Amino acid sequence: MRGRPVKVRRMPNRTLAMVLGLIVISLVVSSCAKPEKKILGKWVSSVSTLVGLTFNGDGTFEYSDVTGTDGGTYRIEGTQLHLDIPGLDPGVMEFELSADGLALKGSGVWGTYLNGLWVRPK
Repeated sequence: MRGRPVKVRRMPNRTLAMVLGLIVISLVVSSCAKPEKKILGKWVSSVSTLVGLTFNGDGTFEYSDVTGTDGGTYRIEGTQLHLDIPGLDPGVMEFELSADGLALKGSGVWGTYLNGLWVRPK
């Protein structure tokens, strides 16, 4: 007993390309968590665990060392980390997040204290 042949409808190339493009875009967007989220939490200097930085989800940060604690606000624009502590000139540093930690590079007062690699405390 022979049945009728099954017809398989093919998706037009334009529709297929659009669907594949949307899948690729969604994968890229979901795999690229925003730096604002990745930077949150506590970091310690790779040189001394007595020096720490904490970035909070509300845009505030805290810097602590053996002399005390200070804090202010931060914002991220591209690869720049803008730090603002009341009473001091705002600081701008280049930053990079990697598997090794948080690398900060700047000049002036901010560079003196914050340059180098920061890691998650163990």
